[in-house]
Amino acid sequence: MSYSRLFISVAIILIILGTGTIYFHNTEGWNLTDSFYFTGMTMTTVGYGDLVPKSDQTKIFTVIFSLVTIGACLYALTVIGEELFKKRAENMLSFFKKNGKTKKRNPQTTLFSHGKK
Repeated sequence: MSYSRLFISVAIILIILGTGTIYFHNTEGWNLTDSFYFTGMTMTTVGYGDLVPKSDQTKIFTVIFSLVTIGACLYALTVIGEELFKKRAENMLSFFKKNGKTKKRNPQTTLFSHGKK
């Protein structure tokens, strides 16, 4: 398992959440919970609309922030999914090797013959 890619992916998500939370807290005056919530809703494209930026500066930042964070989140989720899939595939291969579940096939039988000649 490539822990460095996994670590970087999780770090990207946490940095994005922290950056957005601090920015929206400072520019919009929202409390940290609302700022964190808005950041999460923006980066996951949910956007319920219950919180809306008021200043033009924050609106522009939100558009750019959305474009960057959506791509970063998709990348991070892809890496996490790949690592989980690799780990599961490795576990399955080691299980089959350990338990000898591979059968030797008769070369005269085909996929459709079901052992009949």
